[in-house]
Amino acid sequence: MEQKNREQHTDEEVQKLEPSSRTQKKKEATKMQVLGERLLEFKITDLDKIPLPDRIRIAITEYKRLPNSHGAKKRQKQYLGKIMRDCSREEINDAINLLQSPRKTSPQSRILAKELIEIILTAGDDGINQILTKHSRLQRQKLRQLFREYSKAAEENRAKCYKKLESYISKSLNPKE
Repeated sequence: MEQKNREQHTDEEVQKLEPSSRTQKKKEATKMQVLGERLLEFKITDLDKIPLPDRIRIAITEYKRLPNSHGAKKRQKQYLGKIMRDCSREEINDAINLLQSPRKTSPQSRILAKELIEIILTAGDDGINQILTKHSRLQRQKLRQLFREYSKAAEENRAKCYKKLESYISKSLNPKE
């Protein structure tokens, strides 16, 4: 009679009904540990954007606090892999992929960045001071450095310097995009 029931189920259903083999469990545990190691690469502020249980956040914070001696970090990685077995691998992978995707700047921010660059290139330090009164996220020192770099660059290298300046301004004005 049990044989008859097995014939009615598909192969996937049979695999779900039968207990996992030891090898399958080990492979799954290794995958979760690797996923945990990927999480360790991020800053704590970035991890706040991922739906993680408190136990995992605490383990990651503890890992970052540990000295790199006597295998403490290795043991903490293993522990992190162990507690991650309770989490959904797909959800965490999706969140990590979102964090790792390159930022895209909106067309409005590019237009604003080009306007600000024109002010900087025509007015120099006065233009930088004028911009900083309206846009406090920008850093004076970085803007002056990029402006000097543009000014001193040979004609064929100015496009590269312009791109750096545009990229810095766009990313600073839109940090969450």
